[in-house]
Amino acid sequence: MNKLLTSIIIFTFVFFSTILAQNYTGKIEGRILDQNGEAIPLTSITLSSKNMQGKRNIVSNKNGYFYMPGLPAGVYNIKISHLTKQNLIIENVLIKLGKTTSLGDIKLKEKVSEIDEVLVYSGKPVIDASSASIGLTLNHKVYETLPVERN
Repeated sequence: MNKLLTSIIIFTFVFFSTILAQNYTGKIEGRILDQNGEAIPLTSITLSSKNMQGKRNIVSNKNGYFYMPGLPAGVYNIKISHLTKQNLIIENVLIKLGKTTSLGDIKLKEKVSEIDEVLVYSGKPVIDASSASIGLTLNHKVYETLPVERN
């Protein structure tokens, strides 16, 4: 009886530990910083791979940290973009089953944006903003062009 109970306990432990050890996905994490080491929040991280249908996107939190679980194992390309920073592409990042791949601290460079010159042309306003009156002055030429005959 004692051997049977011990065998059942060992079998149950081995069986459930192998079931719980089955991992089908991997994870990736990292932190986005600027050149001064300050965190950059709201940075878009896009992952693409031949092992995954479509793309996966995530946005870094207020500390610049991002974490994306549930990724199929394989080789990934990662695009990191922010409105005021230069885009960064990291290629051939390996995601392993049951493991967390850390990209560490990623520093983005400042983006130099140049805006074209804007010219504004202005003419005489159609509405006289300095007067509250409504009216029109008609001269004799306006009356001459009006139809006056009746049938």
